[in-house]
Amino acid sequence: MATTILRTSDGKLDSQDLESLANLEKRLEHGSRKLLLYLHGGLVDQKSAEEMATRLSAAGGLNPPDDWEQVYVIWRTGVAETLRANWLDLFENDRLYRALFKKLMPYISEKLGGLTPVGRGGAIVNPMTDDEVEAALQSRSDHPFADLEEKPSVPGIASSRAAALGNVSDDDVEMELGKRIELDPDLQKVCANIDTYIARKTLDVSRGNHVADAVQGEKTFSKVNTEIQSEWEDRDQVTGRPRALLIGGSLISVAKHGVRIAIRVISRMRKGRDHGVHATIAEEMVREFYGDLIGSIVWGMMVKDARDHFNPGSVGPRLISALSGVKDLQLLVVGHSAGSIWATEFLSARNAPGVPPADLVLLAPAIRIKRFADFLSSAPDAIRNFRMFIMSDKLERADVLLGKGYGFLYPSSLLYLVSGLFESEGEDGAFDAALLGMDRFVGQEPPKLSDQKEIAALEKVRAFLNAEPNRVILSESNAGAGLNCLSHAHGAFDDDPKTLASVATYLG
Repeated sequence: MATTILRTSDGKLDSQDLESLANLEKRLEHGSRKLLLYLHGGLVDQKSAEEMATRLSAAGGLNPPDDWEQVYVIWRTGVAETLRANWLDLFENDRLYRALFKKLMPYISEKLGGLTPVGRGGAIVNPMTDDEVEAALQSRSDHPFADLEEKPSVPGIASSRAAALGNVSDDDVEMELGKRIELDPDLQKVCANIDTYIARKTLDVSRGNHVADAVQGEKTFSKVNTEIQSEWEDRDQVTGRPRALLIGGSLISVAKHGVRIAIRVISRMRKGRDHGVHATIAEEMVREFYGDLIGSIVWGMMVKDARDHFNPGSVGPRLISALSGVKDLQLLVVGHSAGSIWATEFLSARNAPGVPPADLVLLAPAIRIKRFADFLSSAPDAIRNFRMFIMSDKLERADVLLGKGYGFLYPSSLLYLVSGLFESEGEDGAFDAALLGMDRFVGQEPPKLSDQKEIAALEKVRAFLNAEPNRVILSESNAGAGLNCLSHAHGAFDDDPKTLASVATYLG
């Protein structure tokens, strides 16, 4: 049976594929009764998505019988390119990011009890130095701070992070870390560059006194959030001068924001809502300074794009209409990563009395648990059979987001980053948001949530997953036909032969 590729942008079908959709509609009108709808992740670029569709639809891919239609939606968001480019640029070229990270990592490790990383000679000595942090980053190890991720367990040290951090007050952080930031030569130089740039840009009377590197200052200034730019550039009500040029300048502001980052990291660790020392510091640094480049705004663009496919005049309603007239339709929907968001939007929009339910298979779904719970409530009859394949939490933490050799940027998987940084709605959404594809929330005792709506949603979803056996398959699994999965990375589910063979059991 034919394979249909539907390329979209902003929910609209590309003109090159209008004929392909029309041909699919004709085949559905004249006898096709079985259809596979495959939805890739939102961080996949067009070229990779097209190659994936070609591979999965060919022999050795999903191998559906000849009477199955295969439809692959290639939805372009541009998020993958944006995420990788912006984060690499921060690390390689943004002096503020690197210099501040080198103050935060030693400080947090110190507050955890001064545990010594393996290889530094023992149990209780001084915390990491700036030079050791820099050396760890330069090592290009996938997990340069792995030995700080273990909970304190040395005799004489508190048995948990919460206890280790229990006596650290916000005032302590402000006094200790704030002073270290203000006295740091690298950060002093970075902020002098910022001040020089602002002085020249605004033609301030003091511009002759600012002789640092304005070009570097502009580069740093251009990357931070607009709120921080305004904080530095806005005129002081008394003097009428940009705030960054007053006594202390941007350095005082950077110290203030650095303290905020550390306070949030410590708070998350106390509550058991952290993602490990390195990942949590990276998440909170980006949230505080660079959310416009790498954060909920970028992820929100992709979520919106998934939903835009079901606006009037978009491709979603037309596809649903084409399927609505098919008697005894057998429909399998497969969603990988953010494709799970697309899948639930599709099934929600399709849900109506008399519409036959679909089989739904999700691979490492990035959909928020609350959204999935809402879907289960609003469309309780939309799913006939359900299964999802996810990684164990150990594998999830070990999966480097941007690929091997880039763990110095972020040491864990895309789902951890989405959970820690990209979601923002609700009391439990600003950090450690509950995602359907995370073993952390669905396969083990979950962290203690505080938002009652999130708690109810998690209970509903866990009840659904436990209502029938084998709705959740945890990699690694070799439990038999339809239950096997050896995926070790977020992006590997669509090319792991065991996982693909398991998905293919729904195509019999």
